[in-house]
Amino acid sequence: MPEELLSMLRFPDKFPVVGRVFLGPGEALWVQRGIGVGDELAPPVEPPDLPFLAFDLFSLDGYAYVGTVKLDNGFQPMAGNDTQLAGVDTGTLAPTVRVVEVVF
Repeated sequence: MPEELLSMLRFPDKFPVVGRVFLGPGEALWVQRGIGVGDELAPPVEPPDLPFLAFDLFSLDGYAYVGTVKLDNGFQPMAGNDTQLAGVDTGTLAPTVRVVEVVF
């Protein structure tokens, strides 16, 4: 490979393990995994260009793994309470703030 072409390539030092963490509905800690991170509890998260974002949920009582929730990729959750999730919807013409009710 020519040196000029090699100098144009950028290699990341590391990939983030966690994309976002917040307390959300279901009395759970919501954790967005980094791309390609997975273990025996949950499969790796797919690249972000898929139509959903995956969040692992951990119980606030002992932090046991509860499961994975998939959200529409256009909805970027930011915070939540016992029953609602608030975030920014980028799937519309202009980004808007949305509050959705979460039912398990």
